[in-house]
Formats: sequence, structure tokens, C-alpha cells
Amino acid sequence: MARVVLCVLWVPACGGSGPVTEADDDHAVGFVSDLTEVELMLAVQQSIEIAVDTDLRASWTALVNTLSMSNDSCPVMQGDSWSDMCSTEASSFNGFMSWQVNVDGPVSERVLSGDAVVGTETAVAFEFDGDGNDSYEDMGTQWIYQSDLAATVTGDLAFGAGSLTPGGFRTDMFVYYEGGSETYFEADGEVLLFDHLYLDRFDSVSIDLEFQGPLGADADDCTLEPRGLVSFRDSDAHWYDVVFEPKYQSNLDYENDPYSACDGCGTVYYRGFEQADRVCLDFSFLWDRVLTQPNPSDFAI
Repeated sequence: MARVVLCVLWVPACGGSGPVTEADDDHAVGFVSDLTEVELMLAVQQSIEIAVDTDLRASWTALVNTLSMSNDSCPVMQGDSWSDMCSTEASSFNGFMSWQVNVDGPVSERVLSGDAVVGTETAVAFEFDGDGNDSYEDMGTQWIYQSDLAATVTGDLAFGAGSLTPGGFRTDMFVYYEGGSETYFEADGEVLLFDHLYLDRFDSVSIDLEFQGPLGADADDCTLEPRGLVSFRDSDAHWYDVVFEPKYQSNLDYENDPYSACDGCGTVYYRGFEQADRVCLDFSFLWDRVLTQPNPSDFAI
């Protein structure tokens, strides 16, 4: 199986870990591991949820909250941006941030860029280093949201109680989804979590999926499972790949025939070797709970 390893994102994974391109040296071809203690179904579900959760929305909320911590002189504002190293009585600003908002009828767009840390006396309130943009279009019976974020994000203002990524993350993630009269989902990217293991085991996600939802599907569309794969890395830097239906125009080198059945199940690879375990799950959680419609009023400062 051929995978592209992003060593910039997963520095600890370079040199033998990360999504596997060939068998580990200490295992023979055909190596099968006992994965009975690994909650594979929950791992796939939470990996998808984390990918969706690393859109621009948390960072934008944190930006708005940090601006309320400023005063007339700190930081120095220049239109829709600030660049400063200063302190107020309760907070500090170091670096630069810039943002743009465009609302044109049913379409709302925003852009965020920066390399900054905003802190309080006791904690980092918001750290952002990178670039991101997202957009929301409301067409009445149908809506579309998409986000493209390549950044390091941490801080209490970005990740509150109940967050799937409480310690923050480094990501390069694109998500796109539709709701209302038609449902569709697409995600492509990577996430490395800071100071947090989900399911007490995994710290990274790599995802390349496209999924036609139940609403608006054609007769030949599979609505039981997506096309593509979900990968997740454990704390020992070992990768698990779960492969669903083949994703066309993909760089992933998988045989199509074994994965062509529309049955809601994916084939499991561990450290590059196909396993006897298969993962079958109900993807209704995605449409019912995870892919939420944005609030247009949030696209503002």
C-alpha cells in the first residue's frame, strides 16, 4: 500500500512510523496482530469527528474573544489586523493577526492568518500560527459549509469543556459538507493532537474521504459507507488504516475489487499489513450529529 507521509506534520513519525508504505522490518509479510483490545469502531468514528472539529470555527471564536481582551492601546490595531508585543492589566499580546469577513447575500466568507500568542496571567488564551478560511452558503432548502485550515492552534479560548481536542492541534485539513435537501461530506488532511490521547490510545488522524449522504443520493450511490480511508496513530507511533470503498482519483494504491462492496464495512491495516478484523459501523452519527449547520451571525467580528 502506498501512502504519502507528511513528515513536516508528524515529526516524531518520520523515519519508519506514520502511514505505512511497506512492512516494518521486524515483521514478516502477512503479519497479523491481535487487535481485540483496540476499539476500532469507536476509533474510526472519533477520528472522523476530530477531522470535522478541526475547521476554522474554533479559531474564529477564539479570535473574537481575544479582541474583547484588548484596550485602546494594546494591541495596536491596523484595520482588520494587529501587530504588537504588549500587555494590558490582565492579558498579553505577542505577534500578529489579520482577518477578513465578507458577507454577500446568502454567502458568508472569512479568512484568518497569523502567528500570535494571546495570554492571561495564568494560561495561554489563544495561540494561532498559520492560515485558514471557511465559507457558508445558505440556499434555503440546502446549505454548504467548507473550511481549509493549515495551522497550529492551542489555548483555552479555542477549546472549552467537552472539546475533542482539548490540548490543541497542528493540522492541514480541508472539510466540505452539505446539509438540508442533499447531504454530502468530504474531508482530506491530517491532525496531530497536543497533550491528549483520544480513547486513551490515539494522537493523530489522517483522512481522505468522500461520502454521499442519504438525501439526494442517486440509485448507484453507496450511502452506507464513504469512499477512501481513515487512519489513526497510537502513542507507540503505529498506524491503523481502515479502507472503505475505493476513492477515485486518489493517490492511495489499493486494489479496488476487495473494497467495492457497499456494506458499511472497512478493511483494517495495522502497520501496513491487512488484518482479519473488519470495521462495520452505522454512519448516521455523521448526518444526525456531527455535520452541524453554521450560524451566519458567527461570520462577524
